[in-house]
Amino acid sequence: MRPKENDSCKGLSAFVFVPLFVSFFFGPLFLAVVVVAWFVCLFLAAPLFILFSWRGWLRCWQVTLAGLVCGLLFGGVSISNGGLYSIIQGPANLAMLSGVGAVIAYGFWWFGLFRNPAFGEKVGHSTLPALFPLPVLLGLGLLYVLFSADISDAFAMGSSATAESPRGTIDIRLANGAVVNAELAEGVQIPIAGDKVTIESRRRVTLLGKRYWVIWRSSQQPAS
Repeated sequence: MRPKENDSCKGLSAFVFVPLFVSFFFGPLFLAVVVVAWFVCLFLAAPLFILFSWRGWLRCWQVTLAGLVCGLLFGGVSISNGGLYSIIQGPANLAMLSGVGAVIAYGFWWFGLFRNPAFGEKVGHSTLPALFPLPVLLGLGLLYVLFSADISDAFAMGSSATAESPRGTIDIRLANGAVVNAELAEGVQIPIAGDKVTIESRRRVTLLGKRYWVIWRSSQQPAS
């Protein structure tokens, strides 16, 4: 069957509206997210789509993988400054941005490519293989949850600054009574025993244990 003009418009509409729809889930950050999503789609995803279309790589898993790569590349650039936020939240952000890229690409395939005569047999016509990327998407969501940082209060037990840790470290007592070692964020004065501090924590990349950072004392402003 000869492709119609509407078939090509279907793909273009999905390219515009799927990122818009996904951005709604970010609530107050909607406007910023949709601008970034369109930027990545235009300068990363569109060239990849042209390449994949030329090579005939338009199966659902291939398109979803391309979206995941776009999100991963953008995420890598966004956390490359090496600041404290990137260190703490970097793994979770990589998982989130990779997942957002994959979800947008997955939605684009369903609404823009699936059973679209403009792309012929390269897309495939079976719905069952199109369900295969779902476990990957769920896995990225799980990684985001696992690596997301928590903020809580604790009490300083005493300084234990070492030459190996430029920011210094300190023993702190958590709300559950456990005593752990935490790194001092840049700009945070070294607490003395008994000082109340606010900490951020997240799981280590190996998933074995947690890392802790003291981000401010109760008597000073948050560290930047």
